[in-house]
Amino acid sequence: MVGTVDGGGAHRATTSPGPTTSLLAPRVPTIAGLGRAGPCYHADDVGMSAAVNGATAALLEAGRLVGVSLVANGRATTDAAELVRRRPDLPVHLHLNLTEGRPVSGRAATRHLVGRDGAFRGPHRLVLALVRGEVDPADVEHELDAQLDRLDDLGVPVAGIDSHHHVHAFAPVGDIVARVAARRGLTGGRSYRLMRTHTPSGHAKKLLLSLLARASSWTSAGHGELPASWRTALGGAFAVASWERLDRGAASSPAVSTIVCHPGATCDRALLLPTPNPSHGTTPTPLHGHVAADTATDATHRP
Repeated sequence: MVGTVDGGGAHRATTSPGPTTSLLAPRVPTIAGLGRAGPCYHADDVGMSAAVNGATAALLEAGRLVGVSLVANGRATTDAAELVRRRPDLPVHLHLNLTEGRPVSGRAATRHLVGRDGAFRGPHRLVLALVRGEVDPADVEHELDAQLDRLDDLGVPVAGIDSHHHVHAFAPVGDIVARVAARRGLTGGRSYRLMRTHTPSGHAKKLLLSLLARASSWTSAGHGELPASWRTALGGAFAVASWERLDRGAASSPAVSTIVCHPGATCDRALLLPTPNPSHGTTPTPLHGHVAADTATDATHRP
């Protein structure tokens, strides 16, 4: 299943590679400090910026990714498509984006999702609109199809759908995602039923997410049943690194098969940095070396 790794370690790290020669990230270092026993990662937000693409390329060269989620409307989507096309064995999800940038389908087709400037209104305003029942399901489905078509036009074979800022946790988005995935024969995805948390903060965030999801179901469908994204069992058990600032111990928990990470984002720095080697007197080299040169990514882009 997309985004999982079996108990026998079917997805394994490669031997320590040299500096990446990727055209997309000529100066991003690889992750030599991550050993074979470390956790496996699924990279979100690929295509958001050159910084994210470069960090993702480094993770790929280190053999640590079991999948990626690609946005269709990012500043670097075309380059990201080139990156994943070179890895036909890599499962790719559409990272449905209804919160940042502009819709693929255009402003007229998504009038309930965008502001006066024609751009998406951000995660907080979208969640509020979903809880209030102010989002037209037709707008969501139209934009979802347009984003899937965009990746198809770029030659990216999509295996499943998840979402930016967890918007498919809410109704009607979660149910629409399930319906469109079934219509298109996509079997991969991300089920909140299988989301694992490890700290009081993580437990509280998941509880709050579920309560807001039930509220969105009441306003959109007249019942408090959780959306399909909470009821299915797509994918394997996963944890989200940025939710709890996971350390390597929690990330290696046998209850979790995949760690969702955000390459290029400062919030995941501690988890993705190579382990320092005191005997060599070295300090870790950041995986996401391009972030300083692309400050807009970290300032506006939050997992």
